[in-house]
Amino acid sequence: MFVVGWLVACSSSPEPATPTAATGTPEVPEPTATTATTGGPTADTQDPGPVCRAAGDYDETIEVDGRPFRYRLHVPPTGAEPRAAILQLHGGGSDGAAIETVTGLSALGDQEGFATLTPEGFAVGKGGPQVWNAGSCCGPPALLPDHVASMIAMIDDAQTKGACLDADRIFATGHSNGGMMSYRLACEASDRIAAVAISAGTLATVEESVDPPLVAFECTPSRPVPLLHVHGLEDLCVPYDGAVASNGQDRLGVEAAVEVFRTAASCPDEPTDETEGVVRTRTWTCPQDIEIALVTVEELGHPWAGSPIYGNPEQCGGTTTDAISTTTEAWAFFERHGR
Repeated sequence: MFVVGWLVACSSSPEPATPTAATGTPEVPEPTATTATTGGPTADTQDPGPVCRAAGDYDETIEVDGRPFRYRLHVPPTGAEPRAAILQLHGGGSDGAAIETVTGLSALGDQEGFATLTPEGFAVGKGGPQVWNAGSCCGPPALLPDHVASMIAMIDDAQTKGACLDADRIFATGHSNGGMMSYRLACEASDRIAAVAISAGTLATVEESVDPPLVAFECTPSRPVPLLHVHGLEDLCVPYDGAVASNGQDRLGVEAAVEVFRTAASCPDEPTDETEGVVRTRTWTCPQDIEIALVTVEELGHPWAGSPIYGNPEQCGGTTTDAISTTTEAWAFFERHGR
């Protein structure tokens, strides 16, 4: 009973397994074929490393602290090695196939030459919904693994198996609970993650629903991290101004979350501020070429901006939007911000 109740309180943005329409009607995906490994270390005494894998999808499983973690590596057919890579993290209660359907990042990677790594979250209970240990969200803390360590291990595993990634151009993005997890990666793995892009998430350092509030982790990045955050002003599941969400969970406000990274980067107080239609973009240009950008969209609820898919508007409010694409904005941002 505790596990189920806790999940309902914390999984702010359950997504359909594989949404197929704007209404978010779930559909169970058919298994997809994957490409077999095409190479490994050459038989050279100097060990030049693995042969770069051919284009395709590779389903992998690694083990960290005795737990299995699954991810899919997508290698594009174009681009020079070493290549950039984007970790894309699904929302709470969702999965890798769903976030790929929503973002289309692997298809964009085929055009632009970057790889994608799409991990699967931790299932709460046998066969239960998948979540990330983003701090105060989501799932019973005693049951959740160290997802920061697991994702770093995935990057290393992919590299060992021939992903041929550029270590200075590893990025992370995620939606809702996946956005919260991307924030945590920026806090705790800034030596490996070059920049992050957040969709409909927030920083989950503190559990506000208990008295006194419980600190889940400290956000102390070892280097300033470029940050893009896209958020709907009508989002009820992760409210822009913070406070109690539609599921009863207290959330840190978006501006307060962004402020943590502005402070770490010694950004100026005043940003450039541009509004085009329903989209407002505030950008702080900070020392060391660090950029912090906050994009807000009027009437947007809790979906990934630019996607017509929205599985839970009744709970999370607002609508979808085609005024801006988080996918397009994230890649443009990442292109500017390698380590």
